[in-house]
Amino acid sequence: MRPLRLRLASRSDAPDGKPGLVSGRVPPNDLDAEAAVLSAIVLSRDALARAQGDLGDVDQFFEDAARAVAAHPREAPRIGGGLVLGSRPLDVEELFAPLPPVSFLSKDLQWCAGRPATIVGVRGCGKTMAIQSAALSLASGARPIWDHFPVGRRARVLHMDHDSGTRSTQRRYQRLALGLGLSREELVDYLRFVPGPKIRLTDPRARDFYRHAVEGWDFCILDSLRGFTMGVDDNDARTRDCFDQVLMPVSEDTGCAFLVLHHTGTGGAKKPDNEAGRGSSRIFEGSGSQLRFTLISAGERVSGVDDGEASNASGSGPELRRVTMAKAASEGTGKNLAPFYLDFEDVPDKEEVDLKAGVRVVYRAEEQRTAKCGRDALETVLRYVRARTLLNQPVCGVKELEKEAHVHHRVSGPAVAQLKRDKLIEDEPEKCGRGDPKPRLWALTTADFTAPSRPRRAQ
Repeated sequence: MRPLRLRLASRSDAPDGKPGLVSGRVPPNDLDAEAAVLSAIVLSRDALARAQGDLGDVDQFFEDAARAVAAHPREAPRIGGGLVLGSRPLDVEELFAPLPPVSFLSKDLQWCAGRPATIVGVRGCGKTMAIQSAALSLASGARPIWDHFPVGRRARVLHMDHDSGTRSTQRRYQRLALGLGLSREELVDYLRFVPGPKIRLTDPRARDFYRHAVEGWDFCILDSLRGFTMGVDDNDARTRDCFDQVLMPVSEDTGCAFLVLHHTGTGGAKKPDNEAGRGSSRIFEGSGSQLRFTLISAGERVSGVDDGEASNASGSGPELRRVTMAKAASEGTGKNLAPFYLDFEDVPDKEEVDLKAGVRVVYRAEEQRTAKCGRDALETVLRYVRARTLLNQPVCGVKELEKEAHVHHRVSGPAVAQLKRDKLIEDEPEKCGRGDPKPRLWALTTADFTAPSRPRRAQ
């Protein structure tokens, strides 16, 4: 038998100055009333002080306490209107309540409130041009995104930028609006641009500031993630926390969908989708839907023209952009979007004085892309051969076309063969040394081109 009398001591009563157990006689404890805390009494010395009184044998007390805890009916947790750790909990009735349809801004691209959507690609691949075009489609509510994807509903668009600058953004919006046939009046109150916001996503006050900033807006573009996390390493956990701790809760509170533009990391083109972007793969994990942009040669590249801008009079840009859905939003139905291509086409003004006054971002399926690459290669090769012919200089084979005219090696040979069949160019091989004759390409006289006379070379 190990008798024990206990009472709860205050800090001043305890010998060591700490609250705890001291001997003494107090009124007997009502074990039934304390049954809810007996499990804690068994585990904790300080909690044992709750059981005040003459307990008698300690071992017997613990046995009785354990039996009382096992026999005591456990009360179901109460989920009232109170908060749990600062958040309102949901009971079973709310968890299994019918859900309203997802309010997609674009069901195909899976842009909606919740986790922020992302677009990943190398700098200069046309991400900003494409998303500004999408912004105009959403703000007008009358044009499909990229001339293909239906708009779910008209949206008020807020565009925040740390990457392109004000003048470039203005120029793009003006050219794109002209290309889409939109007037300023159609966009009033539905489009706003914020250059260089001072509050970064990594600011401790970011959630409150961004909630206030996007209140009343339906779609918010952040260009680009690096600018909104300036001073923080791409692999820092704070960059990833911007998605879960700032953008997602703000989106759920306000109903505003976020789209974040993010740059591809070193060697990202050869990496899997979850590692293509700069920094930690946790950025990929924190995204909703993610589109990945990859530059694909369309057969020509014009010197002095920036990537992402339409370049020649016929409207074709230096590259097409291949777009794949790297990740589906949890609100969507999986990665059911087939890869496609985006092309930037120049649009002349109404008087056709400026042939590049406007620009359109146009969707192309795989078969359309193949045909366009072929047309561009034919036009580029023919233009280059004619220019050399006018100088009485032949083109020394496809290698020269690839190097000087920037024709992709996969299409240069077929383009030359087709132009020869069409009687637009001819090959007059030239003997050089002991090796086989080398190809020499000349343009032929046609209805739209007059080739100058030239001396025939000896075979």
